[in-house]
Amino acid sequence: MTLPLNLPARLFLAVLLALVCTVTVTFGQGSLRDGEPLSVGDEAPRFFNHQLSGGSFYLSDWCGPGNDVRNFRIKRGDIPKQAVVLSFFATWCGPCRRELPEFERLRGAFDGYPVKWRVVNVGDDPDSAAAMLERFQVETECLLDRYLVTTKRYAGDSIALPLTVVIDQERVVRYLHTGYDVAVGLRDMAQVVADVLGTSVPEEWTHPTGASVDSSRAEATTEAPRD
Repeated sequence: MTLPLNLPARLFLAVLLALVCTVTVTFGQGSLRDGEPLSVGDEAPRFFNHQLSGGSFYLSDWCGPGNDVRNFRIKRGDIPKQAVVLSFFATWCGPCRRELPEFERLRGAFDGYPVKWRVVNVGDDPDSAAAMLERFQVETECLLDRYLVTTKRYAGDSIALPLTVVIDQERVVRYLHTGYDVAVGLRDMAQVVADVLGTSVPEEWTHPTGASVDSSRAEATTEAPRD
């Protein structure tokens, strides 16, 4: 014989079940890979982060099937799918100081196309992130990954920066690169973005010297986060 549950007990079980389902939806999509970085062709892990300017950015709002981890619903509605381009940076990252201004210019070159550009700050406090972006005149919306949750889903446990990622409209990783070579700049990424959008590459990025900065100051290496 099964004893009927009283209301508080049933309410508790309902809340517990909802929490379990939330964990399953959030982390059961191949987003955790035992510390290994993603590869081109992988499904991009869903994530959300607070934006420096306020509000939050949910990847599933813009690309992929649109399953939103919030309340198990599809938020996109009639909004067309868009590509998403990310650049992970930190204030301690020397090469990021060269990469960010070019990322900003490339965003401007694709202005008007259905693609969301975001820089993702890795581990810094908001004021420090804002100061760096202001210094290098970067106006791209910034996501705050204070505890490295999103960063590790894309970079793995061994974080190297800058990390640039292109995600297509179906939420597939089409480009993933760490480091910044000033002799090449973001030329390869520009080509992938153009391919995803079905358009041509902006002229500045059609030449080997796509990055219009002093090549004598090239930095092709990446840096690991401080302990």
